[in-house]
Amino acid sequence: LQVASSSIQATLPYHATLEQRLAEFREGARTDKGLSVDSIEHIEFHDVTFEYSADIPVLHNMTFSIGPREVVGIMGPSGGGKSTLVQLLLGLREPTQGQVLFDGVDVGSLARAELPRKMTFVPQDSHLFNGTVEENIRFMRPGVTLAQIEAACRAANLWTDVEGFDGGLERQVGDRGDRLSGGQKQRLCIARALVERPDVLILDEPTSALDVKSEQLVRDTLTELSESMSVIIIAHRLSTLEFCDRIMVVQAGRAVAFDTAEALERDSEFFREALAIAGMRSAEGR
Repeated sequence: LQVASSSIQATLPYHATLEQRLAEFREGARTDKGLSVDSIEHIEFHDVTFEYSADIPVLHNMTFSIGPREVVGIMGPSGGGKSTLVQLLLGLREPTQGQVLFDGVDVGSLARAELPRKMTFVPQDSHLFNGTVEENIRFMRPGVTLAQIEAACRAANLWTDVEGFDGGLERQVGDRGDRLSGGQKQRLCIARALVERPDVLILDEPTSALDVKSEQLVRDTLTELSESMSVIIIAHRLSTLEFCDRIMVVQAGRAVAFDTAEALERDSEFFREALAIAGMRSAEGR
């Protein structure tokens, strides 16, 4: 009894911390008014500010809009707020101030279970589990058909690779996808994101770890996808952003510029410096 009492006493501070965290979670529960998400075409930020801690804004008064089937690049220094911006787009966080609107409807009013089927995300690291190509694309969605999986593979420029695999869609990808090349892993993750035909695809540094050939395949994929959906790309490599309709420069939590590459080269010092560092323009030409 003495040993049990000592163990309980030792864990009490952890229980108190857990109760505190649960209370914070319940207090900060996201609203869900259950409005159906039929489609997402127009995305708008109206005076959006976000704070992780009180009175310490990470994003400041961001206002912009993204149209249907528009390809938008997001660039800026590390720590500038790009990841937080994407979390707000995905509905994973809610603004401290302002509104995030999809076709004029506040994201807080939309059915949370439906939103990830209309707006999907491909992270920088290819998160694959030890299973088949088919299982990694289906990813716990039993209603997804083989026809949908094949269509997603074709849209992601992966189908030719799948046809060459021993076993095709039944090919084991290995632990964390170690039986696939870097380009194949990235395109498999894109296929997973596309299998339910979303309206918006968001990608974080989609070509950062790829060789030149694989990068070109992914860029070809994104160019083709832009004909049927909006594509938002976070990237530091300017070659990834060359085909974007517009590029947003995010610095210190603000959208300091949002325009075509030609206009940014003329008006944005950060963009001109990035071009020079990438060797895409001479420093003397700035």
